Amino acid sequence: MLARPMSRNSSGVTCFSTNRNLVGTYVMDWNKLAQQDFQPLAFDTLEEGSERCRVLKATYSDPSSILQWDLESDNEWSSWLAQGLIPEVDDFEKGLMVILAERRDDESKAHNYRRLTSLPWSQSTFAEIVTRMHINGSVISTINGGDVAMFTRTYITRQTDPISAIVYNCRTANAWPGDMAMSVTYVPATSSTYAIVLGCSKDSIDRISRLLSNAGTSICHPLLLPRLLVELELHRHDNLVKTGLTQARGKKEEDMSTSTSVEQWMGICQVQNKLTSWERQLLNMADSMDELSETEFAKIVPRDPVNKDAVFRKTMQEEGAFLRDRIRVIATEYEDKIRDCQMIMESMSMATQMAHTKANMEIALHAKRDGSQMKSIAVLTMLFLPSTFVSTLFAMPFFDWKPDHGRPTASSWLWIYFVVSISLTCVTCGLWYVFVNFWGVKRPRRKPDYGEMSTV
Repeated sequence: MLARPMSRNSSGVTCFSTNRNLVGTYVMDWNKLAQQDFQPLAFDTLEEGSERCRVLKATYSDPSSILQWDLESDNEWSSWLAQGLIPEVDDFEKGLMVILAERRDDESKAHNYRRLTSLPWSQSTFAEIVTRMHINGSVISTINGGDVAMFTRTYITRQTDPISAIVYNCRTANAWPGDMAMSVTYVPATSSTYAIVLGCSKDSIDRISRLLSNAGTSICHPLLLPRLLVELELHRHDNLVKTGLTQARGKKEEDMSTSTSVEQWMGICQVQNKLTSWERQLLNMADSMDELSETEFAKIVPRDPVNKDAVFRKTMQEEGAFLRDRIRVIATEYEDKIRDCQMIMESMSMATQMAHTKANMEIALHAKRDGSQMKSIAVLTMLFLPSTFVSTLFAMPFFDWKPDHGRPTASSWLWIYFVVSISLTCVTCGLWYVFVNFWGVKRPRRKPDYGEMSTV
C-alpha cells in the first residue's frame, strides 16, 4: 500500500495529523527526489463543508464505460471508502481515478477569493481521501494559492519501493468567481492516474464527466484533466473579455473621468495581466506534454501489433501530440484576448484624453468669450472717457460760468490741475514699466539651496 498509519521512523517517513480533534494519523510515503521530507499538511487553513462530489473511474481497456459515484455526506464517503473501491497502484494498470469536488454553494454572498479553501468534506474525510488517492501534499499549497495562475510538474518517488511518480498541480487565478485547483499523480510504471479537482460547479462537473466519457484512449494520459481545466478556464476568460468590450463600447466620452471608469480600466488591466500569466502556464503545460512523449512514452517507439505496451505508448504519444496542439491553439487564442484587453485599455485612455481635450476646448471658448466681453467693455469705456473727462474738467471750481458781472472766467490756478495730473500719470506709467520690464520679467529666479534643505 502507498499510505498507511504510522509515525516517523529511522527512514525519515513523516506522518501528519490533520487536527487535534481528529483520531489517528495518516502517512504519505511519497518523497521528493531531493530526499526532503514533506511538511505536515496544513489542514488548519481549510474549512469543512458538505457538498456533492462525483468520483469517476475509467480504464484504457474500456474507456467508454466509466464508473460513477455521487457522494455528499461524510457517512456516504465513509461507507464508500470502506468498500475499497479506490484501487492501489499495483492493482490499477492503465486507468484514471478522479474526484470532482463541488464548490460550496453560496451564491448569495459576494465573491470570496478564499472560498476554494472551503472543502466539501470534513477534515478527517479529506485526509483519508488524500491518502487513498495518493495525492501529493503540495495540494494544500495549491489550494491556498490563487493570486496567480500556476502549473507545476514534480518528479517524486516512494521510499518503500523504487516506484516513481509525476505530480502535476494546476491552479487558476482567484481574482474572479469560478477559480479551480487540481492535483494529478501519475505513476509511469503502471500508467495509472489519480486526481482530485476542487472548486467545480454543478455545470463543470457534468461537463468534465461528459468530456471524459468521450475522451477515448486519451483517458490514460495524465495531462488530459489539466487540458479539460484549460477548456473551462477559456470559457471563463472569454466571458470576462466580452464583458469588458461591451462596457467599453457603451461608455461615452464624458463618462470616462468618473471613478467607475477608472475602476473598470484597472479591472481590464488586471484581466490582461492574469491572461498573460495563464498563457505562460499553457506553454509550460505544452512543454510537459512534449516531455512525456520524449521520455515516458518514448521507451518503446515503434508500433508493434504484438506488443501491447508498445501500442499503448505509441497511442499515448499520439494523444499527447493532439493535446499539445490543442493547448497551443488555445494559447494563440489567449494572445488575441490579451490584444483585445490592450485595445480596450487604449480605447478607454483615448476616450479619456478626448474628454479632457473637449473640456479644455470648452474652457478656451469660455475664456475667449470673456475676453470679447472685456474688449467690449474697454471700447465702451474709451467712447465715454473723453466726455467724462470734459464734464469733470468743467465741473471743477476753476471755472465760473455765471459770474456776477461780465463773461465766464477761468481761475489763474488752473495750471495746478494739469501739472499734478500729468505728473501722476507719468509716475504711474513709469512704475508700471519698471515693474514689467525689470522686476516682474527679468528678475532671476532664486535657485533652491539643497544644502539648507539637507540640514533640516
